[in-house]
Amino acid sequence: MSDETLNVIITAAIGIAAPLAGWAVKKIMNYFDAKTKFMDDAASIQKKEAIKVEIADTVEMVVRATGQTYVKAIREGKKASSPEGEKLTDAEKKEAFAQTKSKVIEILKAKGVEFIDAALDTDIEAVVGKIKALKNL
Repeated sequence: MSDETLNVIITAAIGIAAPLAGWAVKKIMNYFDAKTKFMDDAASIQKKEAIKVEIADTVEMVVRATGQTYVKAIREGKKASSPEGEKLTDAEKKEAFAQTKSKVIEILKAKGVEFIDAALDTDIEAVVGKIKALKNL
């Protein structure tokens, strides 16, 4: 085989091998991109779940704290001055809710937790309902 024939064969082989190598590299990169995206999606889901748990825990903690301080103080005052009972008025309930929501927002912002303000209303009401139901058992 002459040098000229050998050069033609090598040039042809390189001409075929280069696109094949590029195709293989692209396939490998696509594979790793898909794996990375899957891992990113999983991490994102875990982060969202952790945020949900953080919000729920904070709401429950603050609802209980408000019950132990503000609500208890009102009930104790009513017990001493009113034989009708210890029920909170609508205005007192609104104030307890406002204090609770304000404190929850303060804590979540301090922790850097992202939340939807309107969703906190539902979360707070749910926790209050849960606590009331547990007290009635």
